[in-house]
Amino acid sequence: MGRARSLFASEPVLIINGKVAADVDLRAVIAAHGQAPRNTIATMVLRTDPHPELWAPLGVDADGTVLSIRGHARVAPPHCPWPAHVHRHPRGRVGFARPPAHRRVRYHRRRVHSGAAGRRAHRVHDHDGYFAEHSNPESYLAGNLALLANPALLPHPPGPLVGVDPAAHVDGSARIVAPVRLAAGAVVEAGAVVGPWAVVCGGGRVSAGSQVVRSVVWSGATAQGNLAGTILAPEGPFLAETTPPPQTV
Repeated sequence: MGRARSLFASEPVLIINGKVAADVDLRAVIAAHGQAPRNTIATMVLRTDPHPELWAPLGVDADGTVLSIRGHARVAPPHCPWPAHVHRHPRGRVGFARPPAHRRVRYHRRRVHSGAAGRRAHRVHDHDGYFAEHSNPESYLAGNLALLANPALLPHPPGPLVGVDPAAHVDGSARIVAPVRLAAGAVVEAGAVVGPWAVVCGGGRVSAGSQVVRSVVWSGATAQGNLAGTILAPEGPFLAETTPPPQTV
């Protein structure tokens, strides 16, 4: 963040984890941040999780002020800090807090009694829409399949989530079995079968006679043979077999 400080003016800065797919109303987040008390330095977007035992506790008082994370009086990386907060960090530092002890720490909301208010407060904004984190191959593949099953989970995606792009190159003898997503520039050669439950990114290729099911083919990768439950990168496959997703709704 220190290296990007010249890009920030007086508006709030939105920080979103690149491995997360979520239906977050960013206008509502900014509005909540603007309406928070003047000592609010950042607003975090939180959600209720059906399995709180899997996530580290985040203590929040009745007014929505963050008091602790994992039982310690500290704050997590915020989603919507004021630029003044960014400018306080040394050049070259990219985080807002010391990394947690475990690589994959998850947070759930837990109400606690408020103590003395700090001079610089972090507050919360509740999110009850779609949320999926893709921190490993299994969750990444499951997230892609979930959106193929129900693209309405993300009402405002960066682009189409299902279907064959008109700029995809599909041989006339190939067979496409929905649901699939073939992006612009994807190539499917003669006799190949793509789907169901398959994503081929732009620049990805399915070679002649191959079959791709429950898999994602990245740009620059070529699928050969039968591919199932796999994320295929240019350097090779990441096996992430998952249970078949639900039918489309």
